[in-house]
Amino acid sequence: MGPSIYRRNVTSSGGAPFRCSVPVSLTSKKPLRRQTMSMRDDLARNGENLTPVAEDHRVRVARERRDRMRKRLLTAVVESFSRPQRSGPPTVDDIVEAAGVVRGTFYKYFASIDEAIDAAGQELFSDMDSSSAQLLEESGDGLARLTTGIELFLLRVIIDPFWSAFIARADYLGRETALRRAVAIDLSRADVEGRISIENVSAASTLVVGALTHAIHDLTHGVDDQRAYIEALTVLILRGLGVQADEAKAVMRDRAIFIRGLAPDRITWWRDPWR
Repeated sequence: MGPSIYRRNVTSSGGAPFRCSVPVSLTSKKPLRRQTMSMRDDLARNGENLTPVAEDHRVRVARERRDRMRKRLLTAVVESFSRPQRSGPPTVDDIVEAAGVVRGTFYKYFASIDEAIDAAGQELFSDMDSSSAQLLEESGDGLARLTTGIELFLLRVIIDPFWSAFIARADYLGRETALRRAVAIDLSRADVEGRISIENVSAASTLVVGALTHAIHDLTHGVDDQRAYIEALTVLILRGLGVQADEAKAVMRDRAIFIRGLAPDRITWWRDPWR
């Protein structure tokens, strides 16, 4: 119900009364301004959040600015590692120069180069993990899931040289990463299911991750037949895990068909490397 117009006498600054119209509600003789202030006081006593909209906007803008700067620094980390002429890890000076910021800005976001490398690796793998997760979940048992992951990784090396350059030069797979943990989980599951035969999950994880690490170098430095290389390496990894030769080849081929059939609709970074 809208406000009515209630006439009342108001005393001017000179003391002389004059008549004016002040809007009040139909259910109260208080002016609307006083009613509003009273409502705000009641809400505050009840613990309601009265933060102005303008303040929320400022907080959001500040957060977006921090996110953009963090992303800018992480991009500089990856670019610094991916330069062909680089033989060692970049310094803080290399990163701030690439990002166009001062050293103090870097240390507002990261305590060290290693922390920045870990964060950059997580960013790079998050896209692969999120887009590949559903495909891996549909892969079947532990051995099928492990083989799908191996082939997806090797295909990503070919499809995205920028991604693979960072992974190789930053020695990212040598760190305790989500990828390494996922490999260990799939190995344990496949072993329990009787699809592979391993005595030590950590040693088996090193076999898989070590092969993938060296494959990055081979695939990006002149392997004549990349497809044959990926197929042969996948089979060799499975053989090293105790899978018989014929079964290893069958699983490898089945996973290749599975990936090429579903990846175009499931994986954001996918393009068919054999076309």
